[in-house]
Amino acid sequence: MVCHHDVLSQEGVGMLAINDSLSLEACVYVILRKYFKKESYYVDLLETFQEVKFLLLSRAIHLPDRAR
Repeated sequence: MVCHHDVLSQEGVGMLAINDSLSLEACVYVILRKYFKKESYYVDLLETFQEVKFLLLSRAIHLPDRAR
């Protein structure tokens, strides 16, 4: 099984992965705005996505520490 840090350590792949993740994140917010902007729960939805993003990033940052 290939771990994310093995893939990201390959030359050039790390920056491509970061670029792809930022592009996908931007797409998520465009879709949320397009389909949910007029809903009363729109702000809650945005905050939920931001919270999940923060939790995933903080978890990903700590994964390499666990491998040691």
